[in-house]
Amino acid sequence: MILSLRRRHRMMMFSLALILPIAFVAGLVIRQPIPATQDLPVSSTPLSSEDWQLCFEKEDHWPGLPITMRLYANRQSGTQLAMELQPRTNLKTPDILVYCHLTSSSSTGQLPERAQLLGTLAGTEKRLFILPAAASEQETSIILYSLAHQKIIAETQLPAAASLTKGIAP
Repeated sequence: MILSLRRRHRMMMFSLALILPIAFVAGLVIRQPIPATQDLPVSSTPLSSEDWQLCFEKEDHWPGLPITMRLYANRQSGTQLAMELQPRTNLKTPDILVYCHLTSSSSTGQLPERAQLLGTLAGTEKRLFILPAAASEQETSIILYSLAHQKIIAETQLPAAASLTKGIAP
């Protein structure tokens, strides 16, 4: 009886030794690629006052979240925008990702497919995000998404582009 169980166990271990590496390699081959943006800006680089002008600042722009938001416009181009987010207290939600969506607010509760990843937001550290060039020409919403909870934490519309770049000449 013990001999037959040993043979069965040996055959199972031998088959697992063959099947598991093949299954692992097959899983690596068929997995989907990690989505990436073309070029993520270094989000801790300060903006020089010669090149960038503060055009919007508000402390209560995010409903229910203590985040200060500042928007800067590039003096040379006049259309390039940068957004600075600084939480005033530690955010209780883990793994917050900042997305830019170049249409009006979706309010479906799910992250839109065409939303562009800008970077992460954590702690009370000031974070800088360079917005896509089209953000100064279209209605743009900024979305805070919790990767851990798989849901949108907050969403806000950027002020109208005409009011942001008003008085900034290229």
